[in-house]
Amino acid sequence: MGRHRGEITLSHINSGATSRGRGERGRSTFRRIGDYPYAPARAHGGNRVVEVAVDYMIKDIRRFVVRVEERRGNKTIRRLWKRGERVGGPPGSDRARGGRQRRVG
Repeated sequence: MGRHRGEITLSHINSGATSRGRGERGRSTFRRIGDYPYAPARAHGGNRVVEVAVDYMIKDIRRFVVRVEERRGNKTIRRLWKRGERVGGPPGSDRARGGRQRRVG
């Protein structure tokens, strides 16, 4: 994260959660790494960081990601990508039928 520190913000809540009681949202929901209040979060025994957001994109993201999964709670629904595996395409596409594939990472 050090390389992209200026482009990353952190949140103490899941900003996408819609049910009540999930935390207040406002101007301070997302804060830069240097401005994030780590000590108050620890003092209350809560989650230190719940969500990480990037301003636009990280061009060299493959250098940092180990795998990408679709999850529901603690259960992995499916693995979308893992470093070193071949990349397929959506069902029915040429790449999914064994067409052009490339190796990533």
